[in-house]
Amino acid sequence: MCGGAVSSDPDSRKRALRGELRARLRGVTPDEAAAAGEAAARHLVASCAWKRAHSVLVYAAVGGEVDARPIAAAAWSDGKRVALPSPRPSARDLQPVWWQEGSALTAGPYGIGVPAGGDLAPDVDLAIVPGLAFDSRGGRLGSGLGYYDRWLTTHARTVTVGLGHGWQVVADVPVLAHDRRLAWILTPDALVAARLDTSGLDP
Repeated sequence: MCGGAVSSDPDSRKRALRGELRARLRGVTPDEAAAAGEAAARHLVASCAWKRAHSVLVYAAVGGEVDARPIAAAAWSDGKRVALPSPRPSARDLQPVWWQEGSALTAGPYGIGVPAGGDLAPDVDLAIVPGLAFDSRGGRLGSGLGYYDRWLTTHARTVTVGLGHGWQVVADVPVLAHDRRLAWILTPDALVAARLDTSGLDP
């Protein structure tokens, strides 16, 4: 076959997209990730959902991801509770844990920072979700392990916001039946509603 045809198989497309974006994320410096997080936080805190939320799930950024610590700092400043996801590889799911301001993080599974001795956070109002890629319909490409998809399936009332660099928003993320779409996409440039779900957030 000539011309290097692109596979239409969703799993193959996901693998290709993951490889491309992981390579680009590796080139992001800590200063760039931090600046992106500061800019993104400014858009988020101006939204109505931020004002309505009493609790926020963030994440401990790794590998060039947008730094979510500015969002955590804004939440603490506004009197909101902050949680971090704690992966459980044996169950292949997430257990959000409350993160107290000033408390240290320890290295959890996959090297992800988790609060030491934090209490479980059964529910949160607003979830800031990392990913490798996002699209305008709320599609999200994660690491491929399904942790967030499984957690989101059981927390349908939580308002979901995908956080990434502007170039992580692509034309089309391959989405399968088990993949959970997000309500909003947040980048350093803007907070944008996904076209399929605008419930719960008025920017």
